Amino acid sequence: MSDVTKANTDVGGTSEILERSASRPSGQPGPQQGAMKKARVPPGYRVYREIVRLQSKTRKLIPRRAFARVVREILQRHATDGHDFAMQTLALEALHEASEAVLVQLLEGTNTIAHSARRVTIMPRDMRTLLTIIRGHGNMQGSLS
Repeated sequence: MSDVTKANTDVGGTSEILERSASRPSGQPGPQQGAMKKARVPPGYRVYREIVRLQSKTRKLIPRRAFARVVREILQRHATDGHDFAMQTLALEALHEASEAVLVQLLEGTNTIAHSARRVTIMPRDMRTLLTIIRGHGNMQGSLS
């Protein structure tokens, strides 16, 4: 043994531990690191799974009660002479379905514009561009098809 190793052995006996840890390559697990690591989820995988889950369901994304509250608030704002509007459940459901369809069309168009700009993330300027296109053509069906 060298003098340094002998000195360490005389003081506390740590030379054997130092020699063992120095001789092991850094990439191999030591005696206390034997546990396997969990597999990493690739970036974007959770988002992809959420998209697949949402596309497989036909339920509405806007909660029914919140939508009804907004519709009633708009109706009250436009009511004149203190007249209240009565709304049938079927009419409210039709409005709900139509408004979600329009929102989905707007977001699809916005996504198309972002994609044409070679981006994945939609931005407010994409929505403004789409609305300019829609207003210029006069109808939404012709511009998104």
